Amino acid sequence: MNISIDTELAVAAEALGKACIAKGIMVGTAESCTGGMIAESCTAISGSSSWLRGGIVAYDPAVKQKLLGVAESTIANAGVVSKETAIAMATGATQALDCAGAVATTGYAGPTGGDANNPCGTVYIAAALCGNVECERHVFQGSREEVRKQATLAALKLLVSLFS
Repeated sequence: MNISIDTELAVAAEALGKACIAKGIMVGTAESCTGGMIAESCTAISGSSSWLRGGIVAYDPAVKQKLLGVAESTIANAGVVSKETAIAMATGATQALDCAGAVATTGYAGPTGGDANNPCGTVYIAAALCGNVECERHVFQGSREEVRKQATLAALKLLVSLFS
């Protein structure tokens, strides 16, 4: 049976909501290349206001710095698309949104951008929950929209995984 990615997104967002409700916590998002798609997937679930605090779409590096507290030196030394930036975005979102957990994405959705180390489709996804932080690097294939959806699904799954 082949399940569509849209169905997988709905299932993952619902799983996140159930996990948040079970633990009595709020979460948020800090999104760059996904452009709010993670928050949109969450708000598609009725009652998500009981577990989703909000989201920040931080596309420009200056927004990452100002709203999420990503250090200028992190961006200068590691790059805007990096593990270090993703982790800083996720932890910064927990502070900016006053929530126990957050997930962040930064990457190259394509079809332009990227380099030899981080080609188009590269997305760093970090999740922070109650002081625990995980980060994954993915290289997704497909159109810009497909990369964004795959990154959104991976982000939801990563944050849910921190609940166990």
